[in-house]
Amino acid sequence: MSVPDDQSDGCYLGRLRRAPVTRPRDSEHGPEDGKLTRRTNGSRDQRARDMDDEYGPVVAAYTRAEFIRSGDLIEIPPKMASDAGFEVPLLITAGAREEFVGGTDGGEDERLSTVLSAVAGAVAQAPANEVCFVVPAEDLPATQASTGADRLLAITEPGDTGELVMTLMLPTEM
Repeated sequence: MSVPDDQSDGCYLGRLRRAPVTRPRDSEHGPEDGKLTRRTNGSRDQRARDMDDEYGPVVAAYTRAEFIRSGDLIEIPPKMASDAGFEVPLLITAGAREEFVGGTDGGEDERLSTVLSAVAGAVAQAPANEVCFVVPAEDLPATQASTGADRLLAITEPGDTGELVMTLMLPTEM
C-alpha cells in the first residue's frame, strides 16, 4: 500500500480502520463540555469481520495490557487526563515519554501536563471525525534525553475490549 503525498504527516495508517471520534460541539449527542467521546459505527463483530476481509485473520496478538506490563506503554493518570479535557484512557509509549516527559529533575508532571495540553489543542483544531492528531515538537517540552523527534502522534483506537483509548507515540512507533 502506498501512502499518498498529502498524507505524509505520519497518520495515514491510523486513518484506515480506527474507531471514529467526535467532539460534542460537532454532534447533537454527548457531554456539553467538549470532551472526546466515542461514536459507534456498527457492531464490534462486523468491524472484526471487515478487518479479516481486508488483512486476513489474526495470526498472533499482543494486547495493550501486555504492552503496559512490559513497560512499552505507560498509563497516564486519569486525573491528569481529565484535567486536560479527556474522558478516554490515555497511554504514552515509553519512547514518547522519554522524548517529551521523562527526566530526573522532578519536572515530569509539569512536562506531561504541557504535552496533554498540546494534544488537547490539536484535537480541538482537527476535523470532528479525525482519529490521528499531530502535535509539532515545537509545541512540546524537550527533555535531556531528547533525540530530536519532530512531532508526537495521538491515535484514537479501540482498546483490548473495544473501548476507546488514545495512545501518544512517536511517528517511528506507529
